[in-house]
Amino acid sequence: MGSTIILRSKLFAGIVGLIGVFLTFSFHPLLSIFSIIITAIGFVIWRIRYHFDSGLRLTSLNDVKLTSTGEVAFIEEISGEKFSQAVTTESVAFARKKYVNRLEFDRFGLTVNGKPVVLISTDFDYWNIINGHLGTWRQALLRIKACGVNTVRLRFHWGFHSASPNQYNFDEDHDVKKLLEICSEVGMYVIAAVGPYIGEDVQAGGYPQWLIPNKSYRLRHMWHSGWKRISPEFAIMNYDWYSQILPIIQPFQVTNSLKTDHQKCVVLVQVENQLYSRMGKDGFPMHLRDEMRALAYGARDFSITVPLVANNLKTSELVAGNLARAYKYVEDKLRKWKLISDDFFVDIEGHTLFPGTLNTDTVLQDLYPLRANNTPLLINEIDQMSATPYNLSFELASVMAAGSTIFSMSQLVPTSFHDIFSSVYVHELSPKSSFLDDGLMYSEQGLKTHLLLYSIRSVAHILAKTDSVHERPWIYKPKIRAARGIVVQGQGIRADYRRSALDSSEDVKGLTVEQEAIHGEGLTLVGFVRPESSTLSSPDHSETKKFNLSVILDDDPINAEPVVTLEGSLPADSALVLLSNYDITANTGAAFTRLLASTKPVYLRQKVVFEGYRPSEVWIVPAESVQHGQMAFVGRVNVLGDDASVEYLTDDDGDQDDVMFSIVEFGEKSNLVQINSETQCIYVILVNEEESNTLLAEFSQDGNGAQLISWGSQNVIFDGDEILAMQDSDDGKDQSIIVLGQHKSNGILVKNDTKDQKYPALAFLTQYTIPKAQKSLDKKIEKIESRITDWDTYNWELLPTYTDLESMDDINTLPSSRDLGQFAFLAQDLTFSCCHTVYRGTVHLNYRHLTDKKIRLELNGRHRCTLFVNGKNMSGHTTLSDKLGQAGSYRGPDFRNDTRSYDVTPFMYVGQGNESIRNEVIVLVESFGLGSQARLMNDARTPRGLINAYWHGFNLATGHHHDDSEIHDESNDPRTNELKAPWEMVGVSTTSLSNPYSTSGLPDECETKGWKVVEDADSGKDLLTKFVNLSQSKGPDNRLVNKIRLNVNPDFGVQWIRMDVNSSIQVDLDHPLLFSIKGNVTLYVWVDGHLIGRHHGFRLIKASSSAKDDDKKDLKTKPNSDNKDSDGDERCSLLKTSSRSGKDIKTTFAWYSSTDTKCSVKFMVYGWASETTTGGPANSSGGDIPKGSSGTIPVEIEIK
Repeated sequence: MGSTIILRSKLFAGIVGLIGVFLTFSFHPLLSIFSIIITAIGFVIWRIRYHFDSGLRLTSLNDVKLTSTGEVAFIEEISGEKFSQAVTTESVAFARKKYVNRLEFDRFGLTVNGKPVVLISTDFDYWNIINGHLGTWRQALLRIKACGVNTVRLRFHWGFHSASPNQYNFDEDHDVKKLLEICSEVGMYVIAAVGPYIGEDVQAGGYPQWLIPNKSYRLRHMWHSGWKRISPEFAIMNYDWYSQILPIIQPFQVTNSLKTDHQKCVVLVQVENQLYSRMGKDGFPMHLRDEMRALAYGARDFSITVPLVANNLKTSELVAGNLARAYKYVEDKLRKWKLISDDFFVDIEGHTLFPGTLNTDTVLQDLYPLRANNTPLLINEIDQMSATPYNLSFELASVMAAGSTIFSMSQLVPTSFHDIFSSVYVHELSPKSSFLDDGLMYSEQGLKTHLLLYSIRSVAHILAKTDSVHERPWIYKPKIRAARGIVVQGQGIRADYRRSALDSSEDVKGLTVEQEAIHGEGLTLVGFVRPESSTLSSPDHSETKKFNLSVILDDDPINAEPVVTLEGSLPADSALVLLSNYDITANTGAAFTRLLASTKPVYLRQKVVFEGYRPSEVWIVPAESVQHGQMAFVGRVNVLGDDASVEYLTDDDGDQDDVMFSIVEFGEKSNLVQINSETQCIYVILVNEEESNTLLAEFSQDGNGAQLISWGSQNVIFDGDEILAMQDSDDGKDQSIIVLGQHKSNGILVKNDTKDQKYPALAFLTQYTIPKAQKSLDKKIEKIESRITDWDTYNWELLPTYTDLESMDDINTLPSSRDLGQFAFLAQDLTFSCCHTVYRGTVHLNYRHLTDKKIRLELNGRHRCTLFVNGKNMSGHTTLSDKLGQAGSYRGPDFRNDTRSYDVTPFMYVGQGNESIRNEVIVLVESFGLGSQARLMNDARTPRGLINAYWHGFNLATGHHHDDSEIHDESNDPRTNELKAPWEMVGVSTTSLSNPYSTSGLPDECETKGWKVVEDADSGKDLLTKFVNLSQSKGPDNRLVNKIRLNVNPDFGVQWIRMDVNSSIQVDLDHPLLFSIKGNVTLYVWVDGHLIGRHHGFRLIKASSSAKDDDKKDLKTKPNSDNKDSDGDERCSLLKTSSRSGKDIKTTFAWYSSTDTKCSVKFMVYGWASETTTGGPANSSGGDIPKGSSGTIPVEIEIK
């Protein structure tokens, strides 16, 4: 009993530590060793106990209010029952019995309104899509739905909705209620990810920017990187966010609806993100169970009745190793002694996969045991930041082969806001590869992957409930992959089959392989053929692989002879979904025709109900030029069609009338093949690569095939059974589309005559033309104006150093190591958290102040500093690193100083006699985003803006020499403007904005004065007129291209351009406004007042290790037009520019509303002087810096 009291005491760790210290100082070495062991054991026990029970207690959270600064209003100590006792797994579990008719889950997946479903999901970041509250959200959702997706994961962004404490914005483009209504209308399920942490790809993980400066809250309960301590105040802040967002979501839960009501869409609610991770492969418990308890408690408290899910990287079930087993043993013992609480889990534990970085098949095999708890295998994120089209297809096939029926991919629709919401971590990665490009057409990734999604959706009614039927004869024969009755042979090929679980296991167990293959009903096999994971990095991964599929009607697949062998090929960078033992009866109601096996994937299926036609199905499959494959049917079938043939396999007696199997083979010229049985007909349409790249589909509600299919053009969108024409294509020609299924059009599509039809014999196919005349969407630029920022108009505020906050009497008593010049406030401390912060330093110099021949200025800032000295551009430097613990590290703490030295002597003014001349320095500091607070990193509060600045080479207190002479003088005299070099700062407080991320950080971005109309650039003499040159011409696709050439003078500082863009016609659909930008400058783009993108036309050099003063090794950062690395330069992979037609071009876009033909566009631009025209950071030798030049930087912008 006494030991139990000690173990439960908060002083336990301290007592054990004191005992260890006492024994360590004893003289006996064995006691020293023993003390270390005791201390380690005590620490582990204490940490495990804290992991499961942090001491967080319940309180009256509903009554909690926040002050105007975001502080928690209550002061008294939190009391009440512990969370570890009051909130258990059972207390917040999904009420299965209550909602069994509306929503249920088991080891297979989800059942919604009585029907098993496969949820193919993608992130739909509504806050990253401009003008989304009206047509764009709907249009983008319809487009991704036509790609095969039936679910969206909505990550609700706390920081986007809350710009300041106690203020929440759910209006206009923040209207998530309207978004949920649109999801219901278009028939999309929703996984609501309510956070508060939503991902490491967004700044501060989605927490509000006003919360960052308030250090009384430990974000994600993070005390230091790698160490957590529970923060009741932060838990209450999370609850406040839930009190705002969950009541909006609650009415849209499917548990609220009747079985016949399809207007509800939310099927799952995800709380937090990647929280349960344990450290390392040994699984040391670093995260706190009370974190998730508090969030799950809040969700249920606000009437969330659907299952709660989590998204983990690694859970306790997935760690292995001796230490992991030791932790597990200790946990079990402590729980047995009732020293720690029971473990806590939400309803479904989801997981994250990182393509290309893990052996996915191995990881999924480790995840499989989680289904033993009668929960589905949920892959909540297939992260695509570094994914290629090849490995994404591989990941999807692997996920389905493992039995997951709920999986979500990262963003498929392109974002309007480029790098605006992104954390600095994203800048280290390649740009997210969206499924669709800027015009909502298939990107390279989409072309490779959408066909696989179609194949999955076409058999979703089978995949919703399947069991694995793996057999592993490849233990003896490495090139063979087998399922029960199916053997696949091929070099570098992996094939995994799943069998429908519609029948009871007892019925299945009693059937032989032959009975299953020929006579068993409801035993369909679905195979996933893909490359072996070991071949992903091999040189031949991009080559087409051949394989054979054999059907063996024997329980011994190794030694038995196959009855049917089919040839097939796996195209490069792809995966296949193959059907076997598939009955074509459920759709038609007639006697079945059975597909025994196939090596040709069925992209899309549709039931044909048309007068004059037998019960039929239409299959869309790849042409032989795309993929070689065959089909085998049970019994006799006949084949009609060009270049197609059938081979009959008879029984052993050779009777030609007793056909057991028919093997259908397609030829190179085959485009339509009719397969006839006695009662049915299958129309097989073979599409070439160009046609398959344009396939679009609207799937039926029952998950059994597509109800509307089109190919030939991507310039259409399905809205239910209506087909809407979209924007024009790049070739500017009339386009022809073929539509399969009952539909209606909006009048733009022109139906072709019968003689012009590609398939005139099929009355259920309709062919249309999108006329060129209907596609004229030229955008014309009108009324260009420009201006230059005047620094003197800013409302500067004095920026104090730490010394300024102390009394003068205490300054000289500070330790010599004290950094007197460090500024007391960082940019985010004043909520200048977005993009730029501007600093101004002034100093009055007389020749008597000089103590050296050179005047140097040292700057330490994050991330990109641009320096102007008395109106001259001194170039700048960037502090950004991909190494943990380095200065400017994009992840984790930023401990290191990275002060860069500039020789500013040539540009400084020094007075003679008694005259002191004023010198002005402007430092423009751009932040690439806040840290993401991911996993165990406490980096959302790492420094941003200018950290410190030092002058060298003069002493303002005459007769005294101090490196920090601008800070104080030894005589302790009151400082005056003559005896110090003050620094001031200015920025845009994000708390004053409706969208705290839509700002450049420059106070004059909304300035209405000072604009001048740009006239004819050739005749104008004004500097602003020469700054802009406009030309307009027709491109190869006959569309109007507006070309703007900017001549950016670096010495002018920040320069602005604005213009109107008009469209020639008004159309039914929103269409994109495309920008192509080329130039070694920093350029921001606004459309209709929304900041939509940042362009950085330069390469970066990594920060080097630094020493003090002259021992410092300084690096220059310079524009590099060809992006080639110079000898000796260590190039950084951060901030890569994307490309459309050149290496320096970045393309961004904004949705151009269909309800208006006019929008406003604004640019902000500034550049660095080149290496030959400016000094940049002084080199280690202290050599002279060349003077500035009036030369300009050319920038080209195309708008269309």
